[in-house]
Amino acid sequence: MLNKRNILIAIIVALVTAYYSFVTSVAPNYIKQFITVAETMAQDYIHGTVKIGDVKWQGGLSVQIDNVVVKDNVQNKVAVLPKTVLHLRPWLALGGVEKALAGIELSKPEVFLTMDTKQQWNLQHFLKPSDSTETPFYGLLEVKDGLLHVAMPGGKWSLPVSGEVNGGANPQFGINLNVNAEGDELHLQGLVTKDGIGTLSLKTASINLEKYAVAAKYLENVQDSAGVVQDLHLRWNNDGKRVQIDGDGKLNAVRGKMAMNGKWYNFQIDGAISAADNVIELKPLSLNVDGQKLDVEGKADLANLKNLEEVTAKGKITYGKGTIVFSGGYEENVKAFLADASIKNIKMLIPNMPEDSININGDIALLADVKDDHVKLQAAADAFDLSWRTLKVHNLGFDGSFNDGNLNIDHFSALAGENGSVVIKGAVGSDSSLNLVGRMAEFPIDPLFSFAGQEGTGLCSTGFEIGGTLASPEFDGSVQLRKVDVMKQNLVEARGHIGMRNNVLAVNNFIANMKQGQHILNGSVDLQGAEPVVDISLKTVGVRAEPLIAVAAPEVKLTGNVDNLVTVKGSVSNPTVIGQVCLTDGSAQGFLLDKVQGRYDYHNGQLDLSDVLIKALSAEVMLSGTLSKEQNLDFTMEANNVSLERLPIMASDLDLQGFINLNGHLSGNLEYPLFVGEVDSDEIFVNGERLSEISGNLESNGREKNKLDIRFKQPYVNDESNYGLFTADLNLNINEKYMQGKVQTLWGNLGGILRMAKLDYNVDGTAQGELVFAPNGKGSGVNISIDADDVKIHDLNYHHMQLNGKLLKGILHIDDVILQEQEKIKDKGIIYAGGAIDLREKRYDLTLNAVKANPAIVTVAMTAPPPITGEMDLNMYLKGTFSDPTGKADLLITNGSVSGVTVDKLLATLSIDDDVIKLEELSANKDIYGIKASGDIPLDLLREKDRRRNPKAQMDIDFDFSNARLAMLPALSKMIELGEGDIHGNLSLEGTLEDPLVFGKLEIPEGRVKIADVDTIIDKIHADVEFKGRNVVLNDLSAVLGKGKVVANGSYALLEDTDEPYSLKVVAENAELASEIFSGIINSNIEILPQEYRDMSRKQGNLPAPLAHRPLIKGAVKLDDVLVNMPTIPEMSEEESSNYGMDLKIELGDKVHLFNKYLYDIWLSGDMHIKGSTVFPVIEGRINADKGSITYLRTPFKLKNTSINWLTPGSFLPNVNLESEARFSRYDIYMRVTGPLEEMDLQLSSTPPLKRDTIVRMLTLQRDTAGSDDVTSEDMQNLMTAGLQMTVLGDVEMLLKQTLGLDQFRIYTGKVRSGIGFESAKDRKQELTPDERSQYNLLLSKYLGSRFMAGYTTSFDGIDRSIFGQYDINRRLNVTYSRSYDLSDKAEDWFGLEYKVGFN
Repeated sequence: MLNKRNILIAIIVALVTAYYSFVTSVAPNYIKQFITVAETMAQDYIHGTVKIGDVKWQGGLSVQIDNVVVKDNVQNKVAVLPKTVLHLRPWLALGGVEKALAGIELSKPEVFLTMDTKQQWNLQHFLKPSDSTETPFYGLLEVKDGLLHVAMPGGKWSLPVSGEVNGGANPQFGINLNVNAEGDELHLQGLVTKDGIGTLSLKTASINLEKYAVAAKYLENVQDSAGVVQDLHLRWNNDGKRVQIDGDGKLNAVRGKMAMNGKWYNFQIDGAISAADNVIELKPLSLNVDGQKLDVEGKADLANLKNLEEVTAKGKITYGKGTIVFSGGYEENVKAFLADASIKNIKMLIPNMPEDSININGDIALLADVKDDHVKLQAAADAFDLSWRTLKVHNLGFDGSFNDGNLNIDHFSALAGENGSVVIKGAVGSDSSLNLVGRMAEFPIDPLFSFAGQEGTGLCSTGFEIGGTLASPEFDGSVQLRKVDVMKQNLVEARGHIGMRNNVLAVNNFIANMKQGQHILNGSVDLQGAEPVVDISLKTVGVRAEPLIAVAAPEVKLTGNVDNLVTVKGSVSNPTVIGQVCLTDGSAQGFLLDKVQGRYDYHNGQLDLSDVLIKALSAEVMLSGTLSKEQNLDFTMEANNVSLERLPIMASDLDLQGFINLNGHLSGNLEYPLFVGEVDSDEIFVNGERLSEISGNLESNGREKNKLDIRFKQPYVNDESNYGLFTADLNLNINEKYMQGKVQTLWGNLGGILRMAKLDYNVDGTAQGELVFAPNGKGSGVNISIDADDVKIHDLNYHHMQLNGKLLKGILHIDDVILQEQEKIKDKGIIYAGGAIDLREKRYDLTLNAVKANPAIVTVAMTAPPPITGEMDLNMYLKGTFSDPTGKADLLITNGSVSGVTVDKLLATLSIDDDVIKLEELSANKDIYGIKASGDIPLDLLREKDRRRNPKAQMDIDFDFSNARLAMLPALSKMIELGEGDIHGNLSLEGTLEDPLVFGKLEIPEGRVKIADVDTIIDKIHADVEFKGRNVVLNDLSAVLGKGKVVANGSYALLEDTDEPYSLKVVAENAELASEIFSGIINSNIEILPQEYRDMSRKQGNLPAPLAHRPLIKGAVKLDDVLVNMPTIPEMSEEESSNYGMDLKIELGDKVHLFNKYLYDIWLSGDMHIKGSTVFPVIEGRINADKGSITYLRTPFKLKNTSINWLTPGSFLPNVNLESEARFSRYDIYMRVTGPLEEMDLQLSSTPPLKRDTIVRMLTLQRDTAGSDDVTSEDMQNLMTAGLQMTVLGDVEMLLKQTLGLDQFRIYTGKVRSGIGFESAKDRKQELTPDERSQYNLLLSKYLGSRFMAGYTTSFDGIDRSIFGQYDINRRLNVTYSRSYDLSDKAEDWFGLEYKVGFN
């Protein structure tokens, strides 16, 4: 046993000794050789080098290799391994030497993955090719605290890596790695062979893409990438026959910028993606590109790309509010891919035009035949609609193919608008060649105008051919445009030929017919060079200027007919333009133009205008000049006889008349122009005020210097030999926006100055003074200084007026305003005013004082001011804002009168505060009598209702009449001429101006009043009147008129439309009334009551008119012993009047007589009943003329049948039916008048019959003119006599005729007439001598019985005279005799027989 044990120990010792000897002596030398051998052997496997720092082996089963550095062939680091531990298991070598390596442990390894500028990775060709298919590693590879350094142009990343690769199942390797991508954890796990057979799984909670924006930009040309990929789980499986990808993930705001076709687009992707069994599903995915949103959902089966029958796809794309539903796959029967898509409400935005879009609806079918790497694509879209702007394209059809880069269009067609269509066929080659033909008919081109920024419509028809290449297309076609309306150009029809060859566009005889006139365009545009070169001509004939100027300068109002011929040659940047234009029968800015013509030339940037002539009414303007390339101006202008009245000045308060001459020169440049000119005129009129000898200068640069220096005279209206002088020296600084200078006047007419400003205040005087603008520079306001002598304000005369003030920063300072009535007297007749008015803040602080001044100044602004006299003292101040003033006034008038009523003293004290006018005291006294008043008037009552601050505001004024007399009535109304008697009582006025309320009581114990133009005095007036708000109660009212009286009692409403009950009764008993036009006796019994009625003026639609109230006048009136004398028929208008209900009966009693010595003498009888209302009366009854006569053309006509009635409801104007006759010379004249009063028809006839004109002539000339149309000098003298008779002699003739009871009494001129009804032809043709024309004669006649008339006529000097007689045998036959005498007493006897014959 011992020997065995000793042997074992000896063996162990020997082994240990041998192992120790190997470790300490043999191994170091071998390890050194291993480092060299390993570094050398590495070159057989890699393109690069391996450097090993040290190998440590302590005799155990592990070997440590330190500081291994791996570099590529350019000596860039590929890997750095600070510490590598190899774990050995020798006993495993029994299964194969390679299995002895049980594990590799890498501590803090670093791997460098680098991409160069050619996008080549450093490891792509790092390993040398090998024929071995084995991977002899069966151990475990552990990575601890490793780093993966990734570098590429523009960015670097260092990613911590840890995990293991297990080769225990070789040839399958188990992978379990964790990568920390800057905070994002990625986990890769799976089992896979070196040939890629197996499964792998990649998981991560999130990946922030913004960290890798540089890589995305470099690799995929995506800029500013950002967003997060969440919950990513990818599964890859390869069983050697097929590869299957499964997985899912979420994209959260994955965004960036991507370049396509040279343009950058912003995009963002959101949504979820999943894959299972090679079927990719989007559920859903949202894509936003430049604001256009696309939502996609669906599936694509890519299970077997080599087996096409199994490739299918279907899904739904949501884009905005539209959708695209698609499905497709490989169809065996056609050996091609087929796909269908249904498009609904797709709205595609156009880049850079966010408000523009193309809308698509329809179905489309695609066929793709893929053979031998060639694709033949066909598409068809029969039911396809497309709209862009106003264009609606429908029934779109396409049939074509795409093969080897060639696009063949077998058929393309579309319909648009009402009858529009387009058809195209041909091909686009892979070499960009074009071979297309097509036609277009009535195709709407509206959206093309809209795209160009204009509203327009039109239709285009063309047949065309397109050839060449995409880079250099060729076009040839005839184009027709119809119904084009764009940019206010109304083109009826245009046609012409357009072609393009070698990038030269040619237009040949393109004629555009407008509504009026035409344009003709010819020429070419060469597009070959860097910029287009043009050679075109445009001829315009008879086209209206309005549509042309609406395009070129819409702010200019220009009319007329335009002829123009222009040629344009050269490059677009430097063309040469030569033309001539003529405009006729037009206007510019409202100024009429007869003709404008001239030439223009634009070359090398310079514009020349020559011989431009403008003719406008009386004016002629010549204009010539140059605008240089440097934009320097050199223009001259001369204008003569320019009518101010025709200038297009729109100011409603400025009326200019007269003619002016202008000439000037414009220099400088467009940015800094300078105009220097002169103006002159003999005379002009400003708002009717004549100004003469006008001359001036204007110099303007349009900025700080705009200097006007002008002088003129103002001739006095009533004495043109005297005049005022005016000068103005002003400069307007436009840059700093202020004016400086002064306007001065000497001896200027104050009234004329105001009239020029359209302020016709009936003010006159001689003024001198000045306005100084900005006296101390900008912001120093305007100084005002005016003195005027002999000032007249209406009928008030003032010796002197002085005004000094300043307008500064919106405040008008009135320093001193004085009106002085008498020269050198300054203690009376003086009015002072001063203060300030803030025009911006609408505030004022004013004072007004008068010392013993004429009180008429207070009423001077009234339309019909009451006469007021006396001496007035006034103290008044007013301050506050325009809307909330405060103030106080004290007024005293002594020894004066108002409307003829004298007062010893009139005193008034009032104030304004808290939006109320307080009438503190008002008293008017004469002797011991007077009236007093006091109270409040809210300012609200003076404002419009909708602007009142307090809708409940009411006035409150008390009147004290306890010490008053009726003698004050003439001061209150011009209708009252006389008033006598006492008035006792008090009244208070409340309510508003629209709805006043009066309370109180007045008594008149006994009084008398005379009304103007009425001779009868209303005597013994007794009144007891109470005022109760809106009603007036007459307890007792009586008065005596002549021998009769009037009594009234009851109540009446102050407002006519009130519905409150009232009843006023007025009774007249034999009341006598006398005036110039009416006198007679009146008996009446009238009552006034409220009446409810339907107000038709407020009726709406078919609804009943609303109810309203008005007074009703009801009762009866009888007129006796009446004499009415009106010189003409009273004017009765149909204008709107007060609305009173009517139920009034009027009876004409005894002796109702209408009499006017020139017009009529008629006795009337009858009655009438007026019903309805004053707005719409209904009158029944009839007025008859029992006897009398009317005078027409100085000839009395006896009335036969005359009546007046009312046939038309709604009018007070009656219908007249009048028949009358008169005897003149040997004729019976008949006059008939019929019809409504405002348009009566007067008919004249006679026996023997005469024409109406002959009758009028005969009556007008008062002689028998039958058979003669001549008007002799005697007739003219007779017409003058007729006027004298109507004005002076008429009264004498009428008085003597009535007094003597004659049928004729007439004064006439000329020769003494025979008195009988006819004269000899010799007498009619004989011209009167001057003495005969100035001779006055007298004629009188009288019927002695019913048949015989005797008469006598003589000259005023008694030299020529005649007696005559006439006997009427019957109505048709009479016998006449006349004996005439002259100075020689030689008698001439005339006998006549007259027979009257009537003709129908």
